[in-house]
Amino acid sequence: MNRRIEQIKNDKGFTLVEVIAAFAVMTLITSSILQMFVLSKNINKKAFDIDRANALAVKCAEIFKAGPDTMQTDAMFVSDLLNTSNNETFNKNNVVFAKYYDNNWNVLKVNNYNSVSSLNPIAPSGAFYRLDATVNKPSTAEGSTGLFYPDPCLIYTLNASVNDYTINISNNSGVYSIGINSDLPVLDSTKIKSNIPVKIIFPQNGQYPKHLTVNNGTALEVAFYFFDVPPQSQTGMPFDQAVQLLPAKGPCSGSYGWLSNGLTKVESRKYTLTVNITRLSDNFKLLGSSGYVTDRYFNIGT
Repeated sequence: MNRRIEQIKNDKGFTLVEVIAAFAVMTLITSSILQMFVLSKNINKKAFDIDRANALAVKCAEIFKAGPDTMQTDAMFVSDLLNTSNNETFNKNNVVFAKYYDNNWNVLKVNNYNSVSSLNPIAPSGAFYRLDATVNKPSTAEGSTGLFYPDPCLIYTLNASVNDYTINISNNSGVYSIGINSDLPVLDSTKIKSNIPVKIIFPQNGQYPKHLTVNNGTALEVAFYFFDVPPQSQTGMPFDQAVQLLPAKGPCSGSYGWLSNGLTKVESRKYTLTVNITRLSDNFKLLGSSGYVTDRYFNIGT
């Protein structure tokens, strides 16, 4: 019996110091793991925010390039990107300078059009992001004696008696090709940089209107430059109705008013769209310090 009591007395457990040290080590390990989870969450959130901001900026650019006839030329603006039921565009009668979003990128309703119509609006309750769009208009006309346009990768003359065209553009492992109705003209791929510039010549005494349905199977915008389109005084319709560009697939744009001698029938100016999206909590610029910037040449009048 005495031997059993002696054995129990000799069995030692953990001291208080050892227990405290063990808890300290566990706390350090646990806090490190939690910090890793928090850091990973923040990185993923930041990446998502940047992707979302870029998508909104590209949407702004698409509307900017697609709506030259209704754009607001003198002020900052941006369309309602997420509520298309209002049919908002870059219209001089519907100027929007800024938009606010909550933490989940839902548009915050500031008025009936989900927009703010003052140069320096006050952020509504719950605002987490702010989108600003600015269009800078040059004070003087450019190109009245020869406006710049890219060296085209294709020069194509429309048929005087053919009014309907289907244009198919594809990219097969870096080799670009184009089909215009039954024609298969050759593209000069060395002229393809940030877009695919195509020069289209309207034939002398050609019928109008002409309709160009475009199926662009590439990731680049096809930029059409239309030359020698008859003026409205002759056709009774603006340039973009005399030759109608009908996008069916992929990005494309049209620039009108060009003459084969390099002059323009109308005054043209270069506009620059700048989009900035800011996270309001820390004033972080999701599109970089310079924002998202794109240019477009617009014809003023006909």
